[in-house]
Amino acid sequence: MQFSFVTKKINRENGTYSFVASTENSDRYGDVINQKGWSLEAYNRNPVVLLNHNSNSLPIGKGRVSVKDGQLMIDVEFDQEDELARKVESKVKNGYINAVSVGFNPIESKRRSELPKEHKAFGKRGMYFEKSELLEVSIVTIPANSDATAKQFNALEQRICELEQSIAELKHILDVEVLEDGNFRITYASHSEDESEEMEEREMESEEEIVEEGYHTDDDEEKAKHDEEEKAKHDDDDDDDEMKSFLTALLKAYTN
Repeated sequence: MQFSFVTKKINRENGTYSFVASTENSDRYGDVINQKGWSLEAYNRNPVVLLNHNSNSLPIGKGRVSVKDGQLMIDVEFDQEDELARKVESKVKNGYINAVSVGFNPIESKRRSELPKEHKAFGKRGMYFEKSELLEVSIVTIPANSDATAKQFNALEQRICELEQSIAELKHILDVEVLEDGNFRITYASHSEDESEEMEEREMESEEEIVEEGYHTDDDEEKAKHDEEEKAKHDDDDDDDEMKSFLTALLKAYTN
């Protein structure tokens, strides 16, 4: 038996991808799985992650499963030494594939129409799986569950990831933190350590030149050059202020 869902969350810190593998919502065929009836021992002994339930091919990763808050959760780790696995991971990471599907062995089941009418899973069509043994979990291109859609925080998280990659290249931004209220805290640096050292070296060289050489005919040229550098520095600072305002407004827009 197979049952599919498409809710995922990317854990960038440890390189895994978290999916809601099963809930008690019915799929397109009207089937419902009791989440309290999962038997996970067999899967934990052989935690394979397949592609489209193809058991004739080697697995593309391994999973860690658990039932949390009435849902079967899985953390998927892709095999980095397998070319196909790396391709599938890229599709998942970039949002081209978002679905997983569970393959299981029904242990106890009955038609939903045979359940007591007061039962939460009672229905006119489909099966109710009271107890099920999980055998495998697959990354799939077409899920069976019509009710399963990616949560909003996943889209926001993907945008934040893209923004972080872009902003990391800007030398005056040290960190971007997402606050609990949905706003962002951006930490800026006035100067990098290398820039500060270079400025100190230039100042020391300038002082030594004045002490040792005193005033000479090139002083006017040096002063003009210094003035141009100061003007350019102030222009850069103005650009940085504009960039800070732009990024702050952009990050807030993503939360609306």
